[in-house]
Amino acid sequence: WSTYASFSTFANNICIPLYAVFSLVYILLLSLRHSRISAKSVEPSPIRASPSQSIQPATNTTSDESDSDEVVNLSGTYRFVRHENMEEFLIAQGASWALRKAALKLQPLQQIKQNGDIVNIRITTGSVMTVETSYVIGGPPVETKIRKRAFRDTMNYMPDKTGIQIKKVPIDPIFPTLLVTRILSADKNTLVMTSTMLGEEEGKEKLAGIQYYERVK
Repeated sequence: WSTYASFSTFANNICIPLYAVFSLVYILLLSLRHSRISAKSVEPSPIRASPSQSIQPATNTTSDESDSDEVVNLSGTYRFVRHENMEEFLIAQGASWALRKAALKLQPLQQIKQNGDIVNIRITTGSVMTVETSYVIGGPPVETKIRKRAFRDTMNYMPDKTGIQIKKVPIDPIFPTLLVTRILSADKNTLVMTSTMLGEEEGKEKLAGIQYYERVK
């Protein structure tokens, strides 16, 4: 019992003061932690941009710049009104005198339907002939014929996207390659169709014939 009494006295004299010290330290740590949390809650959090929403510098976009991205739509019906240099162009193609005179008297009607990149062109020359061809802009070649000459046609937009162009590559290489462009005027009432014979020889001048059509609807 005396041993237990001595140990009890020792515990009261030593352990209780140590417990008081530890309690005080714990209270101080809690107070310090609370003050840090309060300070963090006051500081504004930095704004971070996610990779998909990266902040870009502001730029001024004019109406001219936005319009340049638009592509032309040639849909409509156009009636032939006049031509330039077509007889010379036909001579270079090897057309006979009789064929040239007959061709120059024709007044074809063009009906164009454009739905996105799909373009259908129907050319009617009275009761003489009707030719209808469908293209995909930037799509695979389409086989066509002009007076028994077979071509593989590919259609693309003009570089400035103001019109479309068809490159006609002959299956028989003895004939020249043709480039046919259709450009719509700014008021969308005049269709200008230019047929160019591309020279194979370096430095050889390219020969072109031009046809003008006016919109009827």
